[in-house]
Amino acid sequence: MRRQAGIRTVAAGLAGALVLGMSSACAPEPAFEEVVPVVRAIVEAHHAPGAIVAIEVGGERRVLTFGDAAADDRSAYRSITKSFVGTVVLQLAEEGALGLDDPIGEHLPQVRDGDRTIRQLLAMRSGIPNYSAQQAFFDAFGADPLRSWTDEELLELAQTTPADFAAGTRYAYSNTNTVILGMLIEAVTGRSWAEEVHDRIAVPLGLDSVVYPAEPLGEPRLQPFLIEDGEASPAPEVPASAFSGAGGLSGTADDLLSWAQALARGVLLDPATQAERVADPSEPSTDPKSPHYDAYGLAIGELDGWWGHTGNGLGYEALAMADPATGDGIAVLLSASDAADGEIPAEIYEAIRTALAR
Repeated sequence: MRRQAGIRTVAAGLAGALVLGMSSACAPEPAFEEVVPVVRAIVEAHHAPGAIVAIEVGGERRVLTFGDAAADDRSAYRSITKSFVGTVVLQLAEEGALGLDDPIGEHLPQVRDGDRTIRQLLAMRSGIPNYSAQQAFFDAFGADPLRSWTDEELLELAQTTPADFAAGTRYAYSNTNTVILGMLIEAVTGRSWAEEVHDRIAVPLGLDSVVYPAEPLGEPRLQPFLIEDGEASPAPEVPASAFSGAGGLSGTADDLLSWAQALARGVLLDPATQAERVADPSEPSTDPKSPHYDAYGLAIGELDGWWGHTGNGLGYEALAMADPATGDGIAVLLSASDAADGEIPAEIYEAIRTALAR
């Protein structure tokens, strides 16, 4: 499987990393014994203070911990949030509340590039600039990394620069797309995207840990770190509102694995909708700033035949992938983000699949 360069994170770190090892409370079964040293080696090589890996293969499910981590620790899901928001949008389309080919401006007139369709936003083909790549965001974050944000403020940052390209002409990953989709959910339902995710996804799937936190996560949780030049330092507790519908959710690795399995198999969507979701994916390698995917559909990505989503940045990295045919799945939570390599969970995922295939 190929690997691409990671996404740039906004901050960097300085201090040494902690020694890693598997939690004694989570001894592996023989089927998983190959996984532990492989994952430990990757986590140590990247100097990440802690990691949690949830795996289900052939009906056997395990949660493994490494370094300063416990199985029930919560952590930021970052851009995996996009797959939750995208699922709600697809459900609303099934219900006739919106059309995937509606121009976004029909529902949200405040969006400057209102001719872009909902489908194009889901597929990262809208050309709407990425708010988190704007200098104004860097400046504001640098001045006060703990400030709260509104969706309108994030949208305004994106609209200070012209569209990156004509609608639908190519793929380019932009966090603004999913912030707008979160605003769309509220415009259509009268409730926040987080409330709709809770009622439509978390409750029916029993994902009790999944939250959009108004305050920093309480214990138990993974502590965020930033890695630079092989050293890790504590990261600021960035409010979830800085990511909103593009990356604001948090939860446990076990719940993330359950989400990966439901997402890949389309459990919460009609079969026709799930087929449409993955039918005409983009090739992410055309965007050097894109996360690591072999293909990207409607708020869902593919890695070597498994579908799900990844997330990274500002202290955390994460991955949720599953096989739509068998339900086998892997979820990874990492208590660090690396400015030079935002794809550590993808490396872990690939190594696990190789180890389990032996």
